[in-house]
Parts: sequence; C-alpha cells; structure tokens
Amino acid sequence: MERDNYWTRNMRRRIGRRGFLQTSGVAATGLAAAAAFGCGSDDDDETTTATATGTASATGTATGSATGTSTASATAAKPAGSIKVSVATLQEQSASPFFQTGGLSSPIYFHAYEGFFGGDLAAKSTPRLALSMEQPEPTTITFKLRPGVKFWDGTDVTAEDIKWSFDAYVGNNPPAPPSAKIKNSVTSVDITGTDTITIKFKTPVVFQMEEMGVTGVSRGWPVSSRAHYEKVGAEGFKSQPMGTGPFAVKENKVGQYIDLVANELYWNKAWVPRVQNVRLNIVPDQQTRIAQIKTGEADIIEGIIGPAAETLKNESSIKIVKTDNTAQMTVRFQDLWDPATTSVQKDPRFREAMKLAVDQESIAKNLLKLGAPGPDILVFPNSTGYDANMFKPLKRDVAKAKDLIKQAGAEGQEFRLGSYSSSSYPMIPEIMQAYASFWKEIGINTKIETKESGAYFTDFQAKTPRGLGPISFPNFSNGGILLVTYYKKGGAYATTDNDDEIQALIGKLETEIDPKAQEELIKQGLKLAYDKHYFIAAPYVESQWAISSKIKSWERQAGLPYVNSLQTVTL
Repeated sequence: MERDNYWTRNMRRRIGRRGFLQTSGVAATGLAAAAAFGCGSDDDDETTTATATGTASATGTATGSATGTSTASATAAKPAGSIKVSVATLQEQSASPFFQTGGLSSPIYFHAYEGFFGGDLAAKSTPRLALSMEQPEPTTITFKLRPGVKFWDGTDVTAEDIKWSFDAYVGNNPPAPPSAKIKNSVTSVDITGTDTITIKFKTPVVFQMEEMGVTGVSRGWPVSSRAHYEKVGAEGFKSQPMGTGPFAVKENKVGQYIDLVANELYWNKAWVPRVQNVRLNIVPDQQTRIAQIKTGEADIIEGIIGPAAETLKNESSIKIVKTDNTAQMTVRFQDLWDPATTSVQKDPRFREAMKLAVDQESIAKNLLKLGAPGPDILVFPNSTGYDANMFKPLKRDVAKAKDLIKQAGAEGQEFRLGSYSSSSYPMIPEIMQAYASFWKEIGINTKIETKESGAYFTDFQAKTPRGLGPISFPNFSNGGILLVTYYKKGGAYATTDNDDEIQALIGKLETEIDPKAQEELIKQGLKLAYDKHYFIAAPYVESQWAISSKIKSWERQAGLPYVNSLQTVTL
C-alpha cells in the first residue's frame, strides 16, 4: 500500500531507476503533516500558496481533508492587532530551537521554528526549508533547499546554517529528547552543493526522517543562524533565539508568558501572520482561563471540556471550536522499567484486571462529555496498522477483574499513581481520581501524586517513577512512528523496554522498506501490546478551545491538540 504525499510525487520523477522509493512508498506523516505547499518544479518559491480544505474556521471543526486551495491569500494585508492566548502549560518553556522536551511546548515550536518539512492544516506532508528530497539508497537522503528563505533578522538561510544547526542540536547540553534519535542514527551531514544537504545514516531510514525531529513541527532538526548565535553568545541565545517560522520570539518570561511577533519576511506569503502580536500566557487552572475569556483578558483559551464547556456555550460573546480525535491517554505500568522487579505488574493477569476495572464509557459520557472509548492500546483509528476488529475496547467486568487480582495474589496492594495537567488531554487529575475509585473496588489501593507537567515529563523520560502513571499523546497517523516513539527500548515515552518480542518486531520495522510488510509488522507490534495488556486506555478526545468574538476566524491543523496555526487568526 503506497502512501501518497508530496515527497512520493516528486521522487517518482526524480529517482526513476534508483527505485527504492518507488517500491517502498512513504509512510504517512504524524499529526503535523499537511497538504503540499510546493508540489511542482524546483523553482517553487514564496509565491506558492497553502493547500488545505476541511480545516476549521472559528465556528467549525478541523477535519483534516486535503485537496487543493487555501483560504489564506498570498497577498494578505500587513499584520495588525494582538491576541492573548491562555494555555495550561508550555512545559519547560524553552525559547531555544535546540531544546524542547515534548509536545506541551509545541505552541512555541509550531510558530517559531522549521526543519526540512513539516505540516500545514490538513495532515499531509509538505516541504518547509527544503524544496525536494531524494533517497538514492536506503541510508542516504539529500535535500534541496528552498531559495530565498530568511531568518527573522533578514539574513539568508544557508546550507552552512543548516549543518551548523545539526551540530548545535545534537550537541546541546542538556540534550533535547528528540535529538538523541538523530544523533544515534546519523553518520554524517554534508553540504554537497550551495543548495543541497546530504545526510548519511547508520541504518535504512524507512520513514524518510519523519520519525526524527519534533512531532508535529519539523522533520530532521530545527534551523537557526550561526552568525546570530556567535553574535549574542550561548547565554544570550537562550533569550534571543533566531528562527525562520511565521512568528519571532520577542520575550520569554518562564512560568508567565512568551511574546511572539509576526515575521513579515516569512517565505510563504500565504502564511505571513494576520495578527502582529501574540502573547501565550501560562494559566494552569481551567477556571482562571474561563474567567479570562469572559472578562476579555484572553482571546483564546485551551482545554475547555466538560461542564465548563457547557457554561461557555451560553455566552453570546464566546464561541467553542473543536478539532476531532486529537489525543488519547494511557496509564502505564511503571514497575516494568526495572528488569529485575518482582512487582505483580509483571503478571499479565494483574494488568488485565486493572484494565477490566476501568469504565471508559462512563468517563467518556459523564466526565469528559466528548470523545469515545478507544481500544485498550496506544493507537488511533487513522493510524497505519489499526484494525477495529483486532483492537476492541474492553467492557468493564468487575467480577472478572477481582478474580484475576486474586489469581495474581495482588489483593490489598497499593501503588503510587502519578497525575499532571496537560494541554493535549484534558482533566487528567479528575480521571486519575476516577481510576483510583475503580481500582479500589477490586481491592487495589493507590496514592495519587500530582506534579507540574514539566517536572512530571522529565521524571517519566528519566524512567524514575514506579507504580502507575498516565501519559497523554497527540494523534499519530503513522503507526510505525507511533511504535518507534512509544514502544522502542530507550525511548523517552516507552514502558515496554523489557519486552524482547516487541523490541524484535520494532527492529525489523526499522529496516523494512516495503509498505505492506511495514503495515504487517506494525499490526503485530500493536497486537502484542494489546494481548499483553501493557496499557490502560482512556477515551479518545477531541480538543476544544473557547475564542472571543474578537476573532473572526482561526484555521487549525487537523488532529492536533495543541494551540497551533495562530498565523491564520483573523480579527
């Protein structure tokens, strides 16, 4: 099954007899991929227009289809006005392009930085700093760079900047989790022409670097200016970074806000922001965010769900907008990180019992009031490898769960249960309270430990907590990248490190270039995790935002749970 996107269309013409990509196809990108900006000849430039339909206006739902025309005009008016956006968190809130630890910091990355390719509004791959890509053999990729791209300060982006950015990204201390994948995979990055970069890898790159980079933002690494870095110095760069995105970082007050200003030099004129100034305010408490949208202190607020959403629907000056099927959450068995553990979590009967005790339908209907129960596995219906007949939600069965707990000898045991608040998945603390009640009913006690989300993710990535802990994650349309990201040993979010069978399948997947064979391996990996009860799923959710009447329209990326595409906001 060949997956069609910009790169396959161009490479069919470019590679011809070399054949690798003609036979292998290209795995569909993750949630940030989008419709093609420049699906034509090499001289596509800043006059190309975005191509997306099925995206959401301020009153609609982002659906993620892609066909051909953009609602953005290539002759848009000069940016004007300002908006304030209240978000629950920006994780560690780093403004540096070289250090972001996870999806919760995505609103910074989405708007400020770019790599070789990324996404627009409709979940299909699109070039950014690269015009085209060739893969003459499985361990080599060459990118032809887009001409005329400028940094925020008006200087040109060069091949030297891109190579320097690679070195800075993989050499950053402390390292950003995504950089480890690139560092461990890349043999060399070479400038092979004034407008070309050639990357050589240790092993075949079957996903064309889609698994390498910041999910939803870039593939490869973010690009910055060497000259600017040398001008401001290492410390100055942390507060005065440089990028190519539609917004530039103006000021960053960690724990308070980050100010962005429109980049009028942005290479894609269709995506030059319509709003001049954006402030992203850090407001962890939902009720405070709601108060802000009511009083005009905020123009957009995230994480609107449950009863809060119902009350805002009655406010004539406020609209609720949503994007479907954006996130899922699973609770992980964290004792499994220790290969020598004697924890009952190693017993699949215990894990199955913990799943059977949870009432997903009740959570979806009564607590979240949106979304629907998902299969007890980490996978989305639009993911490669998903099979509705193979992966079914489990029905709650308290009697069977109690019996399994007894068989496993786990009656009366107590576990730590982590908790945090997330931008991608709402009401995690409330859901953890519900889970604790479900488990108490089958004789398992939990002690809830709530942390600030940045600290929670740092601990999770370090694999230090034990007990049970939730992890939320955005929509993945590529089941292969999902497996590599969340199941591979050593991965920042993996809890199946010590399952040799799953690791062997992932090893095969990472060298398999045939798409049909890839899909079969993906299904096998997902089925193993499903059968071995490695995850306790919460329902799929849609993401909802409240926007003030000041905002006439806002088009968002399909399947994305984070604040994004603010360059499309029209006042």
